Amino acid sequence: MSAIPCNNILSIIIPAYNEEEAIGNTLRAALKALPRVKEQTRLDEVELIVVSDGSSDRTADIVREFKDVRLIAYEKNRGYGAAIKTGFAAAKGDYLSFMDADGTCDPEFFSRLVTGMKETDANIALGSRLHRDSKMPLVRRVGNALYALLLSIMSGSRVHDSASGMRVIRRECLEWVSLLPDGLHFTPAMSSVAAFDAEVKILEVPMPYYEREGESKLRVVKDGFRFLKAIVETAYSYAPARFFSLAGLFLIALAFFLSVPVIGSYASTHAIREGLFYRIATIITLASIGVSCILLGVLANNSVDLIRKKEHRSPWKITRFLNRFLMPYLLTAGIIFFCAGIYLVLPGLVTFVQYGTVELHWIFIVTAMLFFWTGSNMIFFYFVHLLQTLVQKKQQR
Repeated sequence: MSAIPCNNILSIIIPAYNEEEAIGNTLRAALKALPRVKEQTRLDEVELIVVSDGSSDRTADIVREFKDVRLIAYEKNRGYGAAIKTGFAAAKGDYLSFMDADGTCDPEFFSRLVTGMKETDANIALGSRLHRDSKMPLVRRVGNALYALLLSIMSGSRVHDSASGMRVIRRECLEWVSLLPDGLHFTPAMSSVAAFDAEVKILEVPMPYYEREGESKLRVVKDGFRFLKAIVETAYSYAPARFFSLAGLFLIALAFFLSVPVIGSYASTHAIREGLFYRIATIITLASIGVSCILLGVLANNSVDLIRKKEHRSPWKITRFLNRFLMPYLLTAGIIFFCAGIYLVLPGLVTFVQYGTVELHWIFIVTAMLFFWTGSNMIFFYFVHLLQTLVQKKQQR
């Protein structure tokens, strides 16, 4: 059961899994810093809680030697995120924070995070490790920078460090924080939600970051994929239009790039060489799938808005543009594509009716089939969009 929250109290959670080499120094540094943190932030109290996440070494025994530190220990390892959420449930502060147990973070830095949170009214304040003086290993630095870049592109919000292990959140955020994953991808999932959810304000402050004590629990490849999965899943859950539209725009751009030689050949010879027909089929396929991805993204985004009971007003301009100027005309566009497909195969149908044979180049048949497929998708998307619009109007009554 969660403790009753008290105003102006900072609760610091330290998740620890087999950290006997580092936990002692980490707690001594934290206890030394707490009075200064309390004074600089004008907090009423600062409490320190260690969650031993199924440690099989002396981690829990070492923590018990510190009488001013609360210990929560369980036998089975549940995961980094689960340990933090367990600590949050037992904490009494309105300001809930956590830091790694490996000696990489300076506990006194909580002063800047809490002060910045109060001054900016942020929901989350975190220490950004990606700066020139950071002691982070090169492989992890590159990986974290790429994840931050990906999250920035997909969310439209600038993110510098998506996986920082030193953060402060307000208790009011617990409702959605409790839904975050239990593993090491807890922190990138939290950053992803903050980046995509307009109601969550995040503050990043450059922090000192030191080399860890003891062996790292991070598995670069396995946990790296988990980080990526957390970002992608959050992107799909909060802003599917961006998720699908980026893929769609990439496919359309690739189709355009492949079409340049075809256009050049036709402009110079007024004919299309036989060898280019395969390229044309590829171009049409990529463009068709790209258009379908964009339309699917818009519809998925509208569905998310309906679930969250919001108007179809995505912060991304292209989504608003498509909702206003394209989606209402999808039925017409779909019929046009169908007619274009019929036009391409009509000569073949005529010869088949008259003579029982089809004398039509295969490229026309393939192109017509892709036109039929694209047209049917557009018609389908139109009716789904129409249904979404009707549901939204009903909700607004």
